[in-house]
Amino acid sequence: MRENKGNEALRRKYAGKPQLTLEQLQAVLQHILQDIHDCCVAEGLHYTLFYGTLLGYQRHGDFLPWDDDADVGMLRGDYMRLVERYNAWAEKEGRDTRLVSMYHDKTYPHPYAKVFDTKTLKFEQMYYGSWGVHGVDVDLFPVDELPVEGPAREALVKQQTRLFRRLQLSLRGYENAPSRWKYHAGRLVSLVYPTWLRRYYLQKLNAQPPAGDTPFCTMALAPRHGVLKVYEKSAFGEFMLVPFGNAERMVAKGYISLLEKMYKNYLKVPKKEKQISHHDSEAYYIDEDGAGT
Repeated sequence: MRENKGNEALRRKYAGKPQLTLEQLQAVLQHILQDIHDCCVAEGLHYTLFYGTLLGYQRHGDFLPWDDDADVGMLRGDYMRLVERYNAWAEKEGRDTRLVSMYHDKTYPHPYAKVFDTKTLKFEQMYYGSWGVHGVDVDLFPVDELPVEGPAREALVKQQTRLFRRLQLSLRGYENAPSRWKYHAGRLVSLVYPTWLRRYYLQKLNAQPPAGDTPFCTMALAPRHGVLKVYEKSAFGEFMLVPFGNAERMVAKGYISLLEKMYKNYLKVPKKEKQISHHDSEAYYIDEDGAGT
């Protein structure tokens, strides 16, 4: 993953070139999902489609027609094994995808991993007009067991939510802020949450809680709407192969209970005008001269 510095020049190089269509983008995402699936099968690991990708499976047996990203969830043990083994497996098998995480790159800003396609570039809108650059990617989220119940569990969930929000604040730049007050607000935030704290937040968020015999677990690193969701551990007890597009993918057998937690009403189809992507990004195939690699 590239740092923001210099990304605007690279983006200008691609300006005017044809962007990937939604159909092409979903084809690349399927390609990445296939590599993740093949590696998990080879290594004896389990995963489940997650968030909008899981919702797409439930409704369409494929991506949501307007979706331009993909998410996968894994229990922490399998997640760490995939993080450790994926790139060696991909290189050995001649695959053109790679995994990046905080364990591979000290500048990596997210508390979850990504598997990206090395033959594409995605310019992703960050804060205040800066751009992050990487290949088209699939997000990999670790699922942690909760070691406690009752008030203690609620306190742990609140603590993780607070850490995640502080991490997000530490990522906010201010150099390209669109107004004077946002510039000064950004500078203030950078003083309260300097960038060197980012690594600390990442380490704290990825500190696996001690195992406990409770019926709950949480997607601790990807809170929806700013609040962590607590899921029934039994939902991840078994996994099954299901058709997804023209391929087979894994989902947790208890995926309906996951969807019920993720969305207020997962059966309700949004209005036509809301069937749009919520990501501000541009994706391209890399030029033949290798620019951007």
